[in-house]
Amino acid sequence: MTTNLEFETESEEGDTPKVSKKEVSLQHFHEENNVHRTEVKFPVGYFDDFFIHGLAYRVINPASKLYSVWSRIIIVLVLYSSFSAPLRFGFMEGSVYDKYIAFDVLENIFDIMFLLDIILTFRVAYFKYGNIVTDKNMIAMHYISQTFAIDLLATLPLDLLGVENTEFLSLLRLMRLNRVLKMFNRLAQDYKYNYVFLSICKLSLLLVEAGHVAACCFFYIGNSVDNSWIDSVGQVDLATETLSTKYIYSAYWAFTTLTTVGYGDISPQTDGEKVFGSFLMVFNMAVTAYVLGTMTLIATKSDETVSEYRSQMAALDDLLKRKKVPQELSETALAQLQLSFDRREDRDDALEFCPQFMRNQIMKHLYLSHVKGVFLFKKCSSVFIDKLTSMTHVVFVHEGTRMMTEGEMFESIVYIFEGQVSMFHQGTVVQTLGVSDSFGQVPVICKVVSALTAVAKTYCRMLFFPHAAYAQLIEEFPEDGKQSRHNVLAKLAKCAVAQDPKDGTRKKVEPFNKIWEDCRAMVAKIDQALEPADPSALPELTTVPGAEDLPVSHDRICTLAARGDTRGLQGMLSKHPLNAKVLDYDKRTPLHLASSHGHLATVQLLLESNSDVNAKDSQGLTPLAAAVYKANWAAVGECLQRYT
Repeated sequence: MTTNLEFETESEEGDTPKVSKKEVSLQHFHEENNVHRTEVKFPVGYFDDFFIHGLAYRVINPASKLYSVWSRIIIVLVLYSSFSAPLRFGFMEGSVYDKYIAFDVLENIFDIMFLLDIILTFRVAYFKYGNIVTDKNMIAMHYISQTFAIDLLATLPLDLLGVENTEFLSLLRLMRLNRVLKMFNRLAQDYKYNYVFLSICKLSLLLVEAGHVAACCFFYIGNSVDNSWIDSVGQVDLATETLSTKYIYSAYWAFTTLTTVGYGDISPQTDGEKVFGSFLMVFNMAVTAYVLGTMTLIATKSDETVSEYRSQMAALDDLLKRKKVPQELSETALAQLQLSFDRREDRDDALEFCPQFMRNQIMKHLYLSHVKGVFLFKKCSSVFIDKLTSMTHVVFVHEGTRMMTEGEMFESIVYIFEGQVSMFHQGTVVQTLGVSDSFGQVPVICKVVSALTAVAKTYCRMLFFPHAAYAQLIEEFPEDGKQSRHNVLAKLAKCAVAQDPKDGTRKKVEPFNKIWEDCRAMVAKIDQALEPADPSALPELTTVPGAEDLPVSHDRICTLAARGDTRGLQGMLSKHPLNAKVLDYDKRTPLHLASSHGHLATVQLLLESNSDVNAKDSQGLTPLAAAVYKANWAAVGECLQRYT
């Protein structure tokens, strides 16, 4: 959680009013920047968003184009100085140094740029917990507490300040590599960059830099004493050779030592060289451990998913064999698991880490346009469609997979994104569905067994609407439930009759005509169950507070029970106690609904109104069984048992 801190300070301009500075989101400060941009007109481009709150405030936007370019230039200069400083320390002294005086001039220019970067950093806003801090005092304290001391020591031109024996002190510039390390850490957290590539670059830079520094130090030690390793090289006289030859011999020894090869043709001769060689070998142990550990982690990470997949495949194959599952079904199950692995990047699993409200927004962005195109939801309310979309999930199906079986219940409405599905009736293909088609709506909406079998003709990517989600929503939106039922009838009516190409007459098409007739009869029963059988048996809704504008129906009574609206239900039951015994389309009493949702006060009211505690719904469940089935036993179980 980010705490917004507010400060009021005088602006550096004397005639400028006080400005309130606080942590604001990146989007917010860009918006404010757009407002203040009218005061100081910058050229469009790199200067467009360089300052936050305008030039008068003089706080730099860390995400601006110009500052990003500046940061890259500083990184390049850091890498250059990390190689030039050890090189000057080890090789360039006396007459040798005089030959390369141009390097000294160039590095003084670079030092000025590093000093300028330190000054700018005191005015660069920074991010904290996703917000950006723009207060100047907080920015300065943050920089001082972090890397200011390192940057200052690595940048001061000690030779110009009159400091003697600056050879060793020049190695302080290596501390600037801290900035390169931060860059790698920042890029590693950015999913846009390949982590393996970044790790290889980081390790390569570490090895090259370590070998370079070791080579320079080794030559410096040998060049400082007599009878050193420089004098023991028999092939050449290194003392009189060029800089490049000296460096090659030194780097050769450094890298053979770092890689634990050590050919022995170049070896330490003096005590100082031997001490340095021993230190380098100990340092090499740490470097080698880090490199091997990082590479092992990369290899393990890349194999982790494959290893998990192989374990799942082996476990599934073993289960199918032990349970003697038919060969065809076993092959389909294994192929489905393999498909799930192959298309793992396209699954919605990553959305599980998002908050529910964010997941709902993403699901609507991905699938809302497709859901609106499903004939089943034509003319349904936008709220109903929005909620249903957030409850869907994508499923990938392998070719030949049987998804819906004739004569069995089916628990989902399926929309086809990609691929084709063959619909069978008694072993014969009666229809082939393609992109934007759907199936499963008749078993789900009409609560009947499927009259068709659905088999994936090709690889398919589909959107599943679970039956539980649909049933929950039509209780909340009964009018949309009625609309979707009649949409199914309209679709089936078109499939049930076709024109004969020979004589032009319209003839019934089986099995769609039979499905349409059965579905029409079931929809009629459901609609009738949701309408009041005897309007005089229902109370005037004006007696129920806040219900004057609601329709009079049995569905209204069941909805009050399902929602736990004890007060509204009590108003209805006070004049007409028989309302406690009405049934919904699934033969559930208000007591069934209140029990399954765990509304104790509503259950007590219905029991006191002589609601039948032993009534059974279409699935044979009593109110007590419904409470247990919905995991609400703890809430209402004891109360129901007292009346059983």
